[in-house]
Amino acid sequence: MINGKKILAIIPARGGSKSLKNKNISLLNGKPLIYYTINIAKQITFFDEIIVSTDDKTIANIAESYDVKIPFIRDAKFSRDDTPSAEVVQNCLDWYEKKNINFDYCILLQPTSPLRTIDNITDAFQHLMQNSTFKSLVSVCEVYHHPYWMTTIPETVSAFKFSKSDYLKLPRQALPKMFRLNGSIYLSEINYFKEHQSFFGPLTIPFIMGRFNSIDINDMLDLRYAEFLLQKGYI
Repeated sequence: MINGKKILAIIPARGGSKSLKNKNISLLNGKPLIYYTINIAKQITFFDEIIVSTDDKTIANIAESYDVKIPFIRDAKFSRDDTPSAEVVQNCLDWYEKKNINFDYCILLQPTSPLRTIDNITDAFQHLMQNSTFKSLVSVCEVYHHPYWMTTIPETVSAFKFSKSDYLKLPRQALPKMFRLNGSIYLSEINYFKEHQSFFGPLTIPFIMGRFNSIDINDMLDLRYAEFLLQKGYI
């Protein structure tokens, strides 16, 4: 609980993964990927409930071995490749509401962001609380491959252009800072989330995280890079 508000932390971890098989339980520095998110979440003293939402019994067994709740096995209709995270969150909220258990805030912590820290989560909550006009928060990080230096190439490859061609002459340091979603922290007042069926809305505030804490695991290269950062003490 924080400021008298109850908080539900949701760790989504479906079994299917095409880019990296069994991604959520792939070994990172000798431990399943999901361990890192569970371990950090359990150290946040103001979480009232921490759950893993999964459709996979192997993932459920591993999560339970780290003493975290699996209140239900997620239905297949909420576990497709194209299932939005918002549907997974709403599925969890519906389950609790049917049991007449209510929370004020929910936070989504994806296992694919294993290098977020306790301070990242704590600071994110403080950032939202201190900016009380806003009702939700999403974490971002600065991009290092600037979009002004990117373009699409048409099938004919006969002609293409950069949308911000004037910036091609500038060094990266002179370009305006740009940020991307890093997938690490999604936080919202539950009533606001229900209203928009999303963490995104007109009252969503960004929370900037550092480069290394923003590692997002999508493939084996990402996994090995995260392992390198852990072993070399960058985190």
